[in-house]
Amino acid sequence: MDYGEIMISTISNLKVWMDGTGLKSGDPFALQCSDVGIRIAQLLPPRLRGALYIMDRKFPTIADKLFAHAVAPHSVALYLQATWLMYKATGEPKWINRRMNWSKWLVNHANREYNGYTWGIPFKWLMGTGVLAPENTPMSTVTPYCSDAFYMFHEYQIATSGANFILKNLKRVYDDDDKLCLSYSPLDGFMIVNVQAYCAAQLYRAYVHTGFPHYRITADRLINFVLSEQNEDGSWYYWSKKAQSPVASSIDSLHQCYIMQGLYRCYLVNKNPQIKESVISCMDYCNENLMVDDVIIKKFPNQPHARELIDNAEMVSTKDLLGDYVGARELLTGVIDKFTIDNTPYFASWINPQNNIPYIRWGQSQLLYAMAQHVTLQSGKITLQEIYL
Repeated sequence: MDYGEIMISTISNLKVWMDGTGLKSGDPFALQCSDVGIRIAQLLPPRLRGALYIMDRKFPTIADKLFAHAVAPHSVALYLQATWLMYKATGEPKWINRRMNWSKWLVNHANREYNGYTWGIPFKWLMGTGVLAPENTPMSTVTPYCSDAFYMFHEYQIATSGANFILKNLKRVYDDDDKLCLSYSPLDGFMIVNVQAYCAAQLYRAYVHTGFPHYRITADRLINFVLSEQNEDGSWYYWSKKAQSPVASSIDSLHQCYIMQGLYRCYLVNKNPQIKESVISCMDYCNENLMVDDVIIKKFPNQPHARELIDNAEMVSTKDLLGDYVGARELLTGVIDKFTIDNTPYFASWINPQNNIPYIRWGQSQLLYAMAQHVTLQSGKITLQEIYL
């Protein structure tokens, strides 16, 4: 088989396996977000709390068996987008045989307490600074994936409602004449950089479909905030430099990808050269500081850490989005080689050391989407604009 046939076979096998699971899986955050875990985390001092947060990484098989598996809206949305892309690439209806069931599932599991259709994660979420969010609290980093799925299926009333949630329900935690920073959820006051990129991309997509100028105006202010936060070396911290707490100096590959993806999607609409220059600068940083032997992405630039599937999948998606198809192919080939588990259709969640528990929300669905986008773009059957606008 040639490269394209191998990729389609790999994607098909992963999809079939995910179908068999009903898209349910455990989650690396299941332990600390359980009632017991939350109570312990609230009682323990910060240093001991950190030990709790890595316990399920040290004993993943135990954690996988102890805590109930659940379906995450984010995984459903990526699954729907990936299978739609494969249908476009191949013309074979088998790829979208579950489309109606899962799109109905997203509608039925939407949180309607806020403006429009919104989604969160399927368990309580103890956020980094101690804010406890109830199950399915709408998140700025979950709702956009679900909105994107409905854009793909031309269900624009549901899709564009995510932009109204961004405008009306997220808090304005920093606001000046030309810059704006929104909260992670309606419950917190966090200043997290990748959130602004997520929100800007959604507002620009809604602007394309509605012409509502306030979407574009707000998105531009979010973009200005992100650009002002970029470090001289091209990277971004996870937390804004303006945030008082926690420490702002954390740089990781996953959130570099989220920021680049969000910004570049805006660039596809407004063609602002400053955005493109900013994204290219960050990609240069990633290539120089986060690549291992040109085939694997590491999480942090200066720390030994397990290589995580989601980081690598998102970097593949980012390279394809930016038009670096050669780089995406080289990285994807390395990911499949390094993360493959013999005689299984799914992939290791981490390597070095290897964790074979297939967390769908943290890797499998992201890799399914990354592979599908790569194959579809390479086929020439669809353009970036059709995927993201």
